[in-house]
Amino acid sequence: MHLTPDTLKNNDEENMAGLTYQIKHSDINDIFVSIEDVPKYPEISISGKKYSFALRREHRELPFSIELLEFKKELYPSSNMAKSYQSTVQIKDGDMRWQSVISMNEPLRYKGYTFFQSSFISTDQGDISVLAAVWNVGRAFPYLSGILMCIGLILHLFLRKPKIAALAFLFIAATPNAYALEAKDFAQIPILHDGRVKPIDSFARAQLKALSGSEKGAIEWLVEVIFDPAKAESNPVIKLTNPEILRLLEITPRASRLYSYRELSGALRPKQDLILSIIKSEEKYRSPQQRELISLQEKLVTLRNLMGSLSALLPLSITVPDNVIEGLKPYAGQAISYYYALEFRGLLQNAVKQTVKVKGENIDAY
Repeated sequence: MHLTPDTLKNNDEENMAGLTYQIKHSDINDIFVSIEDVPKYPEISISGKKYSFALRREHRELPFSIELLEFKKELYPSSNMAKSYQSTVQIKDGDMRWQSVISMNEPLRYKGYTFFQSSFISTDQGDISVLAAVWNVGRAFPYLSGILMCIGLILHLFLRKPKIAALAFLFIAATPNAYALEAKDFAQIPILHDGRVKPIDSFARAQLKALSGSEKGAIEWLVEVIFDPAKAESNPVIKLTNPEILRLLEITPRASRLYSYRELSGALRPKQDLILSIIKSEEKYRSPQQRELISLQEKLVTLRNLMGSLSALLPLSITVPDNVIEGLKPYAGQAISYYYALEFRGLLQNAVKQTVKVKGENIDAY
């Protein structure tokens, strides 16, 4: 057996290294060959001890483990050439589990590491997914440089053409809204928030900016949230830009990057175990994606609380039936609020107690 150099393949995983070496000892003097990834290792025996020689790449341990759950590939029609391929993986970091999809153009980022879908290898036993792991300590610099360039351009515009810049700013800011005039009085209602009294308009702006990154139409939005929560839950106001979170929630990205309470809460419901595992982990060990997922959960809770602000006064999603006990007859056939329901709370409690006494605790018997 001997080794000869070969032309390097473009796909690094297809290249194989080998080593020819000679061992000289009183018990042995021979030439051996070790080949990368070949499990048959040369062995020698010296003074009753056996030694194996393996040629391996340098191993760098990750501070967490990554498990391949599923690999998919799509071929071009009538060919064996791959059009696209992706890996569904799960990161295991202590008690925390994080699931994501790595595709050709969508890497996975976790704790400073970036995992790319590099390639795949087809074998008789099945396809092998090849991921490239990159530790990029300077990944923030392109973002910082982009921000600095934008600030520089804005300053340059104001310094060179201040009148044009001012007119552009006024044109963007001064967008009249007829409904805003109608909501003028409502906007001045004082409320207590974060330990100080402020107009409800300031509260609306702060809440909408935290959810969507914009204050535009804040008071109109808050009016809808408080007085028409059924409509508000379908209004896309929650900004979500992280493509990995969107893939995790199986939500199709849209240009506006705004999503409604209804679609996000429905997508988050099956992920509660994942969210709980992240909450149990120490905050300093959470990845940016995990922090954003927790932030999204908090935004949904905030919006849900806002939509329930007047739940005591707004009609409940039930109607009192006609065949009700005596005392509730005046409310038969009506859609009532929680506030009105308090008037006959005692009657309801007594009726429930009597029902439980007859039917027992087994709800299937009801």
